[in-house]
Amino acid sequence: MKEVFFYENTQNTNSNYMECTVCIEKRWDTMKKHNTVPKILMIIIWAFILLLIRYYFKISSLSDLMKFIEYNKGLSTVTFFIISSIRIFALLPGMPFMIMSGILFDPIVGFTLCMLSIIISETLIFILGKNSYNMKFINKINNKFPQLMHVSKKYNYKFLVLGILCPISPTDIICFISSYMGLSYRNFLLTIIIAHMPLILIYNILGQSFLYSTYYFIFLAVTLFVISIYLISIWNKVMRPTPQ
Repeated sequence: MKEVFFYENTQNTNSNYMECTVCIEKRWDTMKKHNTVPKILMIIIWAFILLLIRYYFKISSLSDLMKFIEYNKGLSTVTFFIISSIRIFALLPGMPFMIMSGILFDPIVGFTLCMLSIIISETLIFILGKNSYNMKFINKINNKFPQLMHVSKKYNYKFLVLGILCPISPTDIICFISSYMGLSYRNFLLTIIIAHMPLILIYNILGQSFLYSTYYFIFLAVTLFVISIYLISIWNKVMRPTPQ
């Protein structure tokens, strides 16, 4: 009797598992069919923002933008902070915001805004990584960046630092993978802050030099280029497939 009961129970469990798998696959196929909706919605939102800036706020040049910020410091600060904090949902990189902070704000305010927005945006990515149960999405990342999972597991937070500093690395995806691979939030946050501090400072100064000194801007740009070449060489070396 026990063997019969166990067999029937196993059959029911397998049947329920197969039904659940089929439901998940159907739901995934439905989501794929409607995947264009969020993209179209995002385009509409950005078009609305650009039209609002151009025709409502009357901003059509950098000088107009600087005047607007000068007379609307509170609104400008809050708007910059919100957009830079939720940039991940619009698939925007963080570097342009670091440079813009140097152009639009004084050094202390620009640095503080950038650091706080990065902490918020990367924390959102950390939460998504910790609560990601969509294996198809993980496999999609693994297929596109086959070495990331392996290298992240091997080097842990050291690879996260390189992913933040290297200009060609998919930083937000590396943050997601670091969270998914089990890095604690404390270590994740400390790494994010320490690695971003020199980046924000350099890009902030680069933005300021764009307004005040062409020669200083060129010097910083060339220096960043040389450092970037070095970091890219390290990235390529680390990401090189290991021989079997």
